[in-house]
Amino acid sequence: MLKRILVCLIVISLGTTISSVSFAEDNAMREVFRDGFYGGLAGALVGGAILAFKDEPGDHLNYIAYGAAGGVLVGTIYGLASVSRAFAEVENGKVYVNLPLPHTGISRIGIDRYEVNYSLSLLRYNF
Repeated sequence: MLKRILVCLIVISLGTTISSVSFAEDNAMREVFRDGFYGGLAGALVGGAILAFKDEPGDHLNYIAYGAAGGVLVGTIYGLASVSRAFAEVENGKVYVNLPLPHTGISRIGIDRYEVNYSLSLLRYNF
């Protein structure tokens, strides 16, 4: 059983490290699905790593599935948040409502004072 898990992890790691040609494309759904997929892979790896700390790893293989499921959810939420840039977008006469992505920044006020800035885009309109 441990050999199968090891082989699966090696195949997954090799599959994610193979480079490919990429082109710039503004496809939001592709980015959301990709983030969800990578989140699932990362969650499965974390779930598998937790098995190393258990006395009987064979009894807790469901940790891999729980980690993958949690990773897919977190990756998809991250993908949705990174794709949307404003709460409401007007594009080609259509209004799109999204989950806005907050932006943070640090600005210098004095010699040894800094200020943390938070901003949120509420409306974006393309002319």
